[in-house]
Amino acid sequence: MSMTNLTISSSSDLRCAELVLRDFLEGRYSIQEVREALSDYLVIDFGLAPGQREIHNNRLDGVIQIPVEERHLRHMLQEYLAGKISEVDLSNWAAFVFMAGTFVPTGETEEERWQAGDGPVWDILQRLITPSIFDGLDPTVAQRYLRMLE
Repeated sequence: MSMTNLTISSSSDLRCAELVLRDFLEGRYSIQEVREALSDYLVIDFGLAPGQREIHNNRLDGVIQIPVEERHLRHMLQEYLAGKISEVDLSNWAAFVFMAGTFVPTGETEEERWQAGDGPVWDILQRLITPSIFDGLDPTVAQRYLRMLE
């Protein structure tokens, strides 16, 4: 049996997938809800998080591009500080944003996106993915990250 790269069957399917991803970026969906909603397009295995996370068969990578803005990260850090999401939820959110290939730095040109990718948003995302390697994750660290975004 040969493996072929499946295509999304319609533009409405693509639009629905994009809406789910945008809602996830805004903090409206959990990683579990995204896994269920987009199971036809990608396989998310974050069961051993934060130690191991994997995304397989991502049919949306390169098809959808959603800019990640500072406000998205700021919102999720505030949700964590308010106790609405856990440390693992925040770390999984950051990991999916970083790993999925559908979320990109902001900017109109490749150079602007490259510069944004070197900015504090993407640095903080990386720190949130592996808090044990960086500063850990607790309210003090989250507040420091918010100050970095100012």
